[in-house]
Amino acid sequence: MSITISEKKIKNKIMSGDRASVVLNIKYPFFESEKHSVLCKKMNKFYSDVAEKFSHNTSSRILRKIKLKGNSPRLPVSLSMRYTVALCNDKIVSIVLDLSLSDGAVTKTRRFSQMWSTQKKDIVFLRELLRTDRRSRKKIFSYVSSAARDNGKNPAFGYYDGFGKKLIKSFDISNCFAAPNGLCFFINAGILSPEKYGASSFVLPFDELSDVLKGDFLPINDKKEAQNADIVNNV
Repeated sequence: MSITISEKKIKNKIMSGDRASVVLNIKYPFFESEKHSVLCKKMNKFYSDVAEKFSHNTSSRILRKIKLKGNSPRLPVSLSMRYTVALCNDKIVSIVLDLSLSDGAVTKTRRFSQMWSTQKKDIVFLRELLRTDRRSRKKIFSYVSSAARDNGKNPAFGYYDGFGKKLIKSFDISNCFAAPNGLCFFINAGILSPEKYGASSFVLPFDELSDVLKGDFLPINDKKEAQNADIVNNV
């Protein structure tokens, strides 16, 4: 593989008086490659900016709330960002970000994903990967809905009663990323099941999506070339 991936970190404590009000544990990827240097430069700036903005802007909001209330929180608020390289080969780099805020009692996590093309040297937009007409969206949702119904029968997934209606309201076709054997569509944590279960993810194999795929970015099935992590759950 011609792209090397390492890790950058932002770890810090932000004080309010003599107590730590915010604890930062931010991790993000750093890419290096002679062959794909232009793409790596763009990706590095993107993830560095996301990390800096998340840590700075969120910390500032928390500190403003503390100042307005006139006291420090009983527990420091923890901000964390972790990433997963879902897929990385000579065609596409697929990254998943999970951003979390925890006050010691409640944790809120949001998942975001990006897919980068080595050919385009930039982010690949959904319209470049998939047909997004009504028929195509309906087909994708039907696959996801079927997988969710199967998951809902298994107590291990912890789905809420009435999760089907929540799925209809929350499903966003753009919440997806490339995995070695298909596209993974996800629903953010706390929607189909309690926050502790994490995001609900559904992998649709490339062959099932053959009539809605566009461009030459996908399918990607070469496990020998691909670097990937165990990111998908609820599959």
